[in-house]
Amino acid sequence: MKITKRLEMTARLVPECDILADIGTDHGYLPIYLLKRGTIKKAIAADLSSVSADKARKSIQEEGLEEYADIRCGNGLSVIKRSDNVNAIVLSGMGGMLVIDILKSNPDVVQNADFLILQPQRHMDRVRDFVHSIGFKITDEDMCIERGKYYFAMRCEKGEDVAYDRGDLLLGRFLPSGRNPLFDDFLSYRIAKTRESIERACSLNPETDVGSLESRLRLLENIYMNMKEKQDNAKM
Repeated sequence: MKITKRLEMTARLVPECDILADIGTDHGYLPIYLLKRGTIKKAIAADLSSVSADKARKSIQEEGLEEYADIRCGNGLSVIKRSDNVNAIVLSGMGGMLVIDILKSNPDVVQNADFLILQPQRHMDRVRDFVHSIGFKITDEDMCIERGKYYFAMRCEKGEDVAYDRGDLLLGRFLPSGRNPLFDDFLSYRIAKTRESIERACSLNPETDVGSLESRLRLLENIYMNMKEKQDNAKM
């Protein structure tokens, strides 16, 4: 079964485990992919939309995986019980603030899990900050580009992490190390977009306070220069 680059990236971050809950499963492609690869033994595929839940059920039946997947329709983690003994929770393809709200909605189930695999569309910095506040540490991140848009995902495990500074929250600790060649282009893109935002704000109103944008721009530029310096040194 062929899956999108975004789902493939998310799947790579899922560790081998017994039971995975995919919240917002849509067609159920991620659980199917992971079951067929043997990464997980069982899946709970859940979606708020009854239409999507029916699509997932049909997809899973077509693959002959009914015995290994439980389809549930409901809001976020409300469909998961502690007795389900879910090892890993996937929240993919939704806004970062929604990811946080869903994790907040059922702390008992979240704290009973060993792994969180999160692929927020926005507010990555707030998601990174939040998972630290609930006793998880970020152990890996990845990114891809699909249809001209950048997507990011992270794997979180139970445990304490070394405190993140502002740059770590904004960009993470793994991708700036040069492990993914797409990150250079992304960071250049973020710098250019921040400059555009400053110029646009000043052109609309010269009295506009752009201090926070300028501070972010300096931070991004410093990270970019440090990253390039490390890459150059590694080539020597």
